[in-house]
Amino acid sequence: MAGTRTGSGPCGRAAARGPCSVPGQAAVLAAVLGRPVGTRDLTPDEARMFLRTVWGFDDIRAGDALAGMRYVRDGGNALVTEDVPRVLGRPARSFRQWAEDHQGAFRAA
Repeated sequence: MAGTRTGSGPCGRAAARGPCSVPGQAAVLAAVLGRPVGTRDLTPDEARMFLRTVWGFDDIRAGDALAGMRYVRDGGNALVTEDVPRVLGRPARSFRQWAEDHQGAFRAA
């Protein structure tokens, strides 16, 4: 899924694959939920250990996941296309709109 971006503020108009950072997403979720939503930076070694011990990834899968995270962190995922409107026949929703539509799932967590 591609994302688009317009407007102001974090995650102005972005979908699953848009230019919206994890801290930006956390800020939007905090605003929508009315409570703090934190993030924590991990070193690559800490992230690899988490992936292996908590999610059960083997070393190859953990390395692939870390490569994908590095790609996103370095801006490689900030691709903006018109795929969402073309495929769905409507504009992409912003992350904020998505979070508002799904806030019940976050409140239950």
